[in-house]
Amino acid sequence: MTQADYTKKIFRILYFLRSIVNNARLYGLKHQQVEKMINQVFKEILSSFAVRPEITLLLVENDLVINNKAIKAEEQGNFTLFVNILQNKEIGFITFSQGMKKSDLHQFLEYLAAPEKENIHPFKASCIKVGKVGLKEKRKRAETRKGHPGSGSTHRKNLSTGKNHEEDVQEALSFLNSIATDRLDIIKEYYDKMIRYKRFECRDVEGIISVFVKCFASNMNPLSMLSTLKEADEYAFTHVVNVCILTLAQASALGFSQESLTQIGIASSLHDVGKIFIPNEILNKPGKLNPKEIEVMKTHPAKGASYIVNLKDIPRLAILGALEHHIRYDGSGYPATGGKWKTHIVSQMIAIADTFDAMRSHRSYQKAKSVEHIFKVLTAGKGTIYTPILVDNFIRVVKSQPQYT
Repeated sequence: MTQADYTKKIFRILYFLRSIVNNARLYGLKHQQVEKMINQVFKEILSSFAVRPEITLLLVENDLVINNKAIKAEEQGNFTLFVNILQNKEIGFITFSQGMKKSDLHQFLEYLAAPEKENIHPFKASCIKVGKVGLKEKRKRAETRKGHPGSGSTHRKNLSTGKNHEEDVQEALSFLNSIATDRLDIIKEYYDKMIRYKRFECRDVEGIISVFVKCFASNMNPLSMLSTLKEADEYAFTHVVNVCILTLAQASALGFSQESLTQIGIASSLHDVGKIFIPNEILNKPGKLNPKEIEVMKTHPAKGASYIVNLKDIPRLAILGALEHHIRYDGSGYPATGGKWKTHIVSQMIAIADTFDAMRSHRSYQKAKSVEHIFKVLTAGKGTIYTPILVDNFIRVVKSQPQYT
């Protein structure tokens, strides 16, 4: 193995450690994807011992030194999050030695992923050595947090990477991309079971919704989280996921509490549940529906609400979301209410998200529309189809994201 290959291997180890800690903090070390990554990094570390009997990582302020060799400046930015993890744990160095067991690695990762505490017990293992940062450095960092001259605020710069705090937060959230397929597969499994057996367990999706909520709390770009349509028969599934994300993005921007966001996420993920009672030949028809088929399709909101009423532990909000998401701002739409029905604000947000995702998706009978075109449609419907202030909020949320498309 050449020195260049060995360096790449060490970099892979650091990437794995960073991703594992982030995932473990949300899902725990026993999550299938986390366990898979632990197995991979364990193999990488063991194979590195064929070149050198140990790996030593040293943290000098904001810079990483590996086996007494500093990482190049252009590479430092790739490990900002890992550096932050070590700093929060007040770790000055880590040494992995031959003879390391998987149980040692698992214990070490559990230590890294645990919430930061002032008096946390130091990690101890025979083949993984961890050294803490000295008290002088600890005091200096505490002064910096309190606003020591030159420290800045939330826009402070990381001296080694030139990144500000917001950029570090975005990097911290980038782990979503590494597990996106896995999480979507879990959601799809629940969705398929619900269609097949017409059963739904609220606790099955609460954990997934909580991930979305935490992302919005950290200002993650909602458009980067949207599921893309891979196949025609996945449209219903991806649409449900996207409407959930887009509704949460709106609610988050309006300042809803985290508890409310969880309920909103569950409600928006169930908004189209009534379609499981619509015949497949209508749901999967490649072209436009005829008038009779349209009337059958229009029954799905009422059927969805009736279905949710009988479910356990489902927020009442989900009943309203399913029933009302096709009732317009002026009271028209379906199911017919006589024009006097006042829809819930969450149902109104779901309606906007529903329109946006439906129009941006390519279907056999419809080409995907541009975001700007959809904005025009939403704006034209203000005061009749959509709530004006919510349309403005939605457009503002999307436009605030870099390179929205």
